[in-house]
Amino acid sequence: MHDRPLSSFNKIDTDNVDTIRESIVRSYCGTEIDIDRKDGIHGIHNCIELGCVAIHYGDLNTGFSLCGGPFWQMPILHLPLAGQLVVQSRGTRLVCSPGTRGALLGFPHPVSISQHLGYRALRLHIRRHALEDALARMLGVPPRGPLRFLPAVDLCAAGPRHLLAMLLRLADLFDHDPAMLLQPFLTERYADLLLAAALTCLPHNHLPLLDADPPPGVPKVVRLAEEYLEANADKPVRMGDLARVVGMGTRSIQLAFQRHRGYSPSHFLRECRLGRARRMLVQAAPGTTVLAVALACGFGSQSHFTLCYRRRFGETPSETLRAGAGAPPALFVPASLF
Repeated sequence: MHDRPLSSFNKIDTDNVDTIRESIVRSYCGTEIDIDRKDGIHGIHNCIELGCVAIHYGDLNTGFSLCGGPFWQMPILHLPLAGQLVVQSRGTRLVCSPGTRGALLGFPHPVSISQHLGYRALRLHIRRHALEDALARMLGVPPRGPLRFLPAVDLCAAGPRHLLAMLLRLADLFDHDPAMLLQPFLTERYADLLLAAALTCLPHNHLPLLDADPPPGVPKVVRLAEEYLEANADKPVRMGDLARVVGMGTRSIQLAFQRHRGYSPSHFLRECRLGRARRMLVQAAPGTTVLAVALACGFGSQSHFTLCYRRRFGETPSETLRAGAGAPPALFVPASLF
């Protein structure tokens, strides 16, 4: 993992104070910015955008203070990696530092932000409409009232820790394979993943509804979901599509699968795709490529397909392709999912 996440996606790496000032103002919708030191200043800003979600990394060797926001339409999650950040807003004062506290800037009014010397952080920027749409899909119904996150993020709690680990892992994946950002199928899936993670890992006013038990009649719903996934395994499938087909929120579908099948819908879908790929490779005509099979079975990346295939079958797709008809047909066996 890089010391500076997202280093393959550098936007700014400069000693120019005006460039740094402009970047800070743009990131925080800021005004009245005051940079502590202008001599010897150096700033770094890395970023990837995944549609409605963006992951930023910032590193500045001096402090600054500004009045920023409001952040209502674009909440910003601050996850400190080094140093300290202080946020003040209408009687609320948050001191953020690694391993103790982060901050979710979602205030509908301006706030005061002070970054101290040596502060480094990951920031997750998410459009509010995308969060609210994702929440409605997970609940199965539109939420009653606006979505409100708690501004203080306890980094000792399991949810925020898991979210930080996920962001670092995603940053590392994109750093190792920058071309992934050019694949809309993958970026949309990762955006959906981050929306769901934010809604399940961070405290907000609708979280108790997400943790509620799914409604009765779940086994029938699970079977209907499995039929849909199997029939559409060669196509891009989103949890929102599945929710509309079965008439249940995405969170309830996830819980139902775990309770009655012991695996997730995405795991079932992946197994369907891998089984189909196995059959295609075994019965492949001359000239068939691994990439063509991967794409035909719903995988957006040949490297990801190869990794999943090898874990599932103990050999690479190329080895199966070369073996031809000598490989046995694949069966979906839930006990082997993990």
